[in-house]
This record gives sequence, C-alpha cells and structure tokens, in this order.
Amino acid sequence: MDDTIEIFLAEAEEWLETIEQAALQLNKEGFNAQLVDELFRALHTLKGSGALAGFNDLSDFAHEVESAWVVVRERHSMPQDLPDLTLEAKDQFQAILEGSADPDFTDKVISRFMEMFPTSSPSAQRRDRLDFSKLMRYLITIDPGRDAFFSVPGPLEMLDELRKIGDCQIEGYFDRVPQLEQLNSNVCYVYWTAIVLTKKDPVEIEACFPLWTRGQEFEIEGPII
Repeated sequence: MDDTIEIFLAEAEEWLETIEQAALQLNKEGFNAQLVDELFRALHTLKGSGALAGFNDLSDFAHEVESAWVVVRERHSMPQDLPDLTLEAKDQFQAILEGSADPDFTDKVISRFMEMFPTSSPSAQRRDRLDFSKLMRYLITIDPGRDAFFSVPGPLEMLDELRKIGDCQIEGYFDRVPQLEQLNSNVCYVYWTAIVLTKKDPVEIEACFPLWTRGQEFEIEGPII
C-alpha cells in the first residue's frame, strides 16, 4: 500500500471517531456551537485529505455532508434528525474506506441531506453565504516542523489549500536552512507567513490545516486592518 494512502487511512479513523462522538453528543444536547465546530472540522479535513489521497468518492460525499453543517453553523440551529443522519453518513464513510460501500445507498443518504437543506448543495454560491459579508484579512503563520515531508497532506499541498481560501500573499523564510554539507533532504527547514483576504471565519481556515493544529505551529491573527 502506498505510504500516502496508509497514513491517510490511519488519520481518517480519528476523524470518523470525532464525527461519531460529536454527532452522538449533539443528539443528547441539541445544538452546541463547540461540538458543531469539531464535527465541521473533521468533515472538512476528511473531504480535503480524501481528495489529496485519491479517495474522490469519499471527498465528494463528505462535501455534501459538510454543506449541511455549514448551514447549521450559520443559523446556530439544526434539525433534530441531522445528527442521526450524520451518523449514517459516518458509517458510509467507513464503508467507502473499506471498499464495501453501495453507491446507491450513498446517493440515498445524499438525497436525504438535500431534502433537509435544499439550498445547501456544494457550489461557489453557497460559499458566499457566510456570516462575514465583507472580506476579512488575516495574518497566518505556518511552521509545519522538521517532519513535515512525512505528513499527509505535505506542506506544498497545504499551501495550495491556503490559496483556495482566498487571495493571499505567501512569504517563505529560509533562515533555518543549514550549509549544504549539513543539509538533510528529509527535513523541512522552511516556514511561512501569509496575508489572506477571505470571507471565511477562523474556524474554517483552521480546518484546512488539521495536521498543524495538533501541536505544530499554526497561528491565525485577525481579522486585521
């Protein structure tokens, strides 16, 4: 098995566990903004990393489910049946990863999400319906660490994801790069800062960088003037 896929599958188990636990808790408590954000991050990460690892069916399905939770985050309320439906989607995510998914059943689950949120199907128009009506500017510091080349996605893929967030100016810093005789090709010496102009809020930006929110340096400052 390709190392990239192997790492992705291991990470995906953690994201699916987050989705399951958050949905179960939301079933008990009703709307809870912190739980919704946790669930949203896991879905967003599963979608993006799945696409990078070649699991396009999984990524497309996750996009549909994520779209429903975008609306929930905007409205600060959710349909009573949404956590149960999300748990069904979680089981289908698992089946897709195991290669045992029934595509017809996936389509049925997607249809139920669309019935619940008829205007939330993935599109560029949906992404414009965020709470921020004006573009906001953020300063983002990204320091993926020395072992970044062994992460999935890698640093270059994550910078590409950053460019999708909005207009951005990225600057790399090379002061840690040693002399040629001490250079190790397996070590990432570079870190970055970026000025990003976007309608996304900090939670959505952070969700694009799941690996760097687990102990490696990832800092969002803003909105800034």
